[in-house]
Amino acid sequence: MEPTRSKEKQSLFIYLIVAFLWTWALWIPSALSAIQQGLVLPSPDNYARLATEGFAGGQHVMLAAIFSLAVYGPLIGACLALAFEQGRSGIRELLANTFNARVAPKWYLTALLIASAIAFIPALLAWLTGNLGQPLLDFGRIALLFLPVFVLQLLTSGLGEEPGWRGYLLPRLQKRFSPGRTVWILGFIWAVWHYPLTTIYILQGVPDDAPPIGSVIAVIIGLLSQTIGVIAVTYIYVWLFNRTGSVFLMIVFHALTNTWPFLFPPIQGPLVLLVGIFPWVIVLALRLVLGKKKFPG
Repeated sequence: MEPTRSKEKQSLFIYLIVAFLWTWALWIPSALSAIQQGLVLPSPDNYARLATEGFAGGQHVMLAAIFSLAVYGPLIGACLALAFEQGRSGIRELLANTFNARVAPKWYLTALLIASAIAFIPALLAWLTGNLGQPLLDFGRIALLFLPVFVLQLLTSGLGEEPGWRGYLLPRLQKRFSPGRTVWILGFIWAVWHYPLTTIYILQGVPDDAPPIGSVIAVIIGLLSQTIGVIAVTYIYVWLFNRTGSVFLMIVFHALTNTWPFLFPPIQGPLVLLVGIFPWVIVLALRLVLGKKKFPG
């Protein structure tokens, strides 16, 4: 029996509330506490430092665990929303798709190439112009670090987010809105979900003696930049999902986009804008090659 429109709306409300509250309730206290104590949390930017320095004690381990569990908000929200909307069958269907790796190899290759381009090309341009914060890692070290970081991202950000954003929310938005509007709504929701953690990290980088207006401007610019970049990447996610219907491929793509940047030093100076702009270059290229009807499709 198909769920009623009213029940679908209630299900969507449950999903958004759980996805946001679970994540924010775990992210915000753990991040603030870790910053106050000078502790490093397990985010992609900090993996290398955490691997080198290790944990400072039991409280550090506890904060890292709470911080890591925060990314499962979308997965938990999707399961609870589907339990309300469709019962156990809905959850089984989502989980079956989540762990179904049967996708044509060309789509895994496509995901790898796009994720690599998003990370490599801005880093290459920054390196050529002397705007990398540190020297590039040698190939051997990249090869050594790639697999463990990739697997960790598969099990955390990939598994924690993609069954919710693409497995649950995307199909429901596409039933209600045009392809373009769907991308912008999904991208905006996804970006806002990151806002608390992004804001904390932006403020952490603002000098203590900076005027309040400087902090406000820094946060506004940072959140706008993140939102624009996330919407661009959402176009690519939606296209890949619509062509394959695979949540598992979304998990792999998410893990790749989080892993590659970790292996490169941060970009400095004006070229840091490439991080948010370059995904739009890929989006425009795909739109020109495939046409509006096929991208995002």
